[in-house]
Amino acid sequence: MTDPFSIVTGCVGLITAAGATTKAITSFIRDCRAARGDLTTVARELADLQLILELLKDDGQGDELPNSLQAQIDQIIERCESIVKDIKIVLKRCKAPSGAIAWAANEKKEVEDLKRELTTYRESLSLTVETTTLLIARSIKADTEAIRNQAQFIPVIKDNTEKILEEIQWFRISHQPENSNVKPKNILLEEYLDGLTVYAESVCGDEVPEPDGEGKRRKGNNTTNNLPAAEPTSNSYVKKAAGIEEEESPPEFLSLERRCKNCKSHVDKEAFKTKHCASVHNQK
Repeated sequence: MTDPFSIVTGCVGLITAAGATTKAITSFIRDCRAARGDLTTVARELADLQLILELLKDDGQGDELPNSLQAQIDQIIERCESIVKDIKIVLKRCKAPSGAIAWAANEKKEVEDLKRELTTYRESLSLTVETTTLLIARSIKADTEAIRNQAQFIPVIKDNTEKILEEIQWFRISHQPENSNVKPKNILLEEYLDGLTVYAESVCGDEVPEPDGEGKRRKGNNTTNNLPAAEPTSNSYVKKAAGIEEEESPPEFLSLERRCKNCKSHVDKEAFKTKHCASVHNQK
């Protein structure tokens, strides 16, 4: 079984190594001003890596992550630490009086390659941090009653999961070697992305279960009844069902009836023939 705290230990070690390399970069720039532009991007990459590691260190406490994924994360962290230390070694070689010449001739290219590889692994760890934020979905999924109470959050969780899966796929495609015959695939990265994909897909299922007998299904935040909807009824429908003929009033009579309602007078068909309600008032 993978040590649940191995990720935490690895993150702490890599954060320390990144800090030491950042100091080495600052010292080297003082001696070789020409390298400032190149090494500034490296220093920024190390700062971004440290931020991701701090977040991953917090998320990596406990056994929430699958053992296989924990092992792959450990390998990614170990590789990052090796790269960070290699950058520091290259800078140390350039500390000689001819360091600026050596930097421009050979070492600059080597540091650029190391930085590019470090960026790849840092971005992959960033995907892990995004995925672990969905752990709450899996804990909710373990409790059916909680799912019913939190059903409105399921569509948001699914949407976030789909976005992460799209990011993983885009990341995988963008880091494929241009010529596989010359440069083989990064097996470590491929296996890690496979594990991360499986983990992201398992965070949230497609359907929310319902106990039998309730007559309802929930998917996302939509609730549907198995009972058919009642048809609308009206006074006309009731009268027809009882066999009562309903005589339709002419529009003019309806208009007169509306006017006479204002004076609270009853208007019958005789009043309609005179087209005035005064006849009714006079009769009263």
